[in-house]
Amino acid sequence: MTEGKKQKIIMALPVLLLCLTACGQMQAGPGAKAQGLVENVTEAVVPGVTEEETGTAEAAVETEDEKIVYPYAQIYLDEADNLYRDGKADRFVLTDVDGDEVPELLAVCSEGVSFYDTVFLYTVYGDELRLLESNLAGRFRCHLEYSEGNNLIYTGGGNDVLFERLEEIENGEIKELLTLEQGKAPVDANGDGVYDDDVWEPYYSVDYDNTSREEYYGKIWEKISALNPFTRVEYDGMHILTFAWKDGEIEERETEVRPYLTYAEITEELVGLGADTDALQHADESTDGAGSSDKKAAALLLDFAGGKIPAKHDDKSYMVDDLFMYGNIWESYRFGGCADLDNDGEDELILSGPYGGIYLDALNGAVYELTCGFGTSEVVSYVEFEGATWIVHRDTMHQGRRMYYFTKYDGHENIVDSFELNAEYWDNPDDTYDENSDFTFRGKKITMEEYEALLEEIFGTAS
Repeated sequence: MTEGKKQKIIMALPVLLLCLTACGQMQAGPGAKAQGLVENVTEAVVPGVTEEETGTAEAAVETEDEKIVYPYAQIYLDEADNLYRDGKADRFVLTDVDGDEVPELLAVCSEGVSFYDTVFLYTVYGDELRLLESNLAGRFRCHLEYSEGNNLIYTGGGNDVLFERLEEIENGEIKELLTLEQGKAPVDANGDGVYDDDVWEPYYSVDYDNTSREEYYGKIWEKISALNPFTRVEYDGMHILTFAWKDGEIEERETEVRPYLTYAEITEELVGLGADTDALQHADESTDGAGSSDKKAAALLLDFAGGKIPAKHDDKSYMVDDLFMYGNIWESYRFGGCADLDNDGEDELILSGPYGGIYLDALNGAVYELTCGFGTSEVVSYVEFEGATWIVHRDTMHQGRRMYYFTKYDGHENIVDSFELNAEYWDNPDDTYDENSDFTFRGKKITMEEYEALLEEIFGTAS
């Protein structure tokens, strides 16, 4: 139904997705108990809101000074504050997606560029904040639409293969109504089980069963046809759409773009609903300062991703748009998510690309290149091993050898351990190792069985 906005260079960031995921997912739940925010409660005063509909008997309460307090307001303010302080979202809106009179919180990064997801949809169930959806709306065909008050969400994303879902909110969680997939696959032209990699045809799948293109969109239309208008979430605003069925396709028409609220504006609205800025539960309050450092690092990396500051390498520096971004897949860089690569408790930014890509760290108010791939003999990756993250440079593309170089950091450029794991078979005419090849681990000879066991332990595979 939508392929999102086509954006150049720095406006596309896969999570890993496909991060992220996502691409990784964020922690949902600021820890504040909504019911505990109200003293001297006399009665619930919002008609039509039941415990079954909201998951809590205290959708709204009235205090002795006749001020109505909505417990979800403090929970949302805590999360909006954390997102804003972390540099992950700066635009917000309350929107009642499921029509239960208790709104959801939509949070968006207005930069349109982030190594995190840039759109987040939350609900409150009982006194618990729950993250319903998050994605890179507007990039890599990622999209998020919903019909306000009608409890229908249409979301998905992908590169060569597009994965989509139609969903509803039930008991504070996402319930899938349709699981959708479309892409291209090689063709078995002769029906003999041999697929021709040179001939690819489109395919469509609904709830894991192959179907036609018309039926694919027909199933979607059955769910959305009576629910116009829809809100498409983009980094620059809420795009209001209407959909129509024409010649076996779903057509869309944009009617307006509505603005989000700033952090100051959503704070004012939530305070009006009973939230208290003095009761904010900051995620970093119990981390002895680590959280503050993390936010600074995240903001710096976000500034680099947005083209605002350079990354430094030795005595040189470069901007993100100095890199060849999103061109030929073998030659270009792309945002590959984030991970704690140097074991300092803060995430580093991954640029996937030639020879594995580039790893960037934020330190002392600047962004630095931690390491990168140096060619086909030093392709970079990383792995979790022995309770820590190790950066790996591998030489597995040449004859006579399969060699891995592991480096463990404890903070930027502070190497605390390193070792090699190698197989050498220079004279083997089959260009593969066997029990007579030379195997070493941490400088000592080992057997082929020990070599493969270590590969299995470290990488999850012996090949």
